[in-house]
Amino acid sequence: MRVGEHHSQADALSAQGLTFYLLYMKNNKTTWSGIISILVAIGSAVVEFLNTGSVPNVGVLISAISAGAGLIMAKDATPSK
Repeated sequence: MRVGEHHSQADALSAQGLTFYLLYMKNNKTTWSGIISILVAIGSAVVEFLNTGSVPNVGVLISAISAGAGLIMAKDATPSK
């Protein structure tokens, strides 16, 4: 890897992050609600698995993750300041 390559990769990653922010984070409250929803769903499944040793209800887990993804990608609200 040459010296200049590291900076171009870092610039590309920051450009991707900016693109994600501009496309999906229209309303910070909605986006954070989606992220928290996904984390809670995954955390609950892990806790259930660790406590009981059985596989959690996959349908409920997929539904909660889908709802969180929908909140992240929602574009119907006006941007919050």
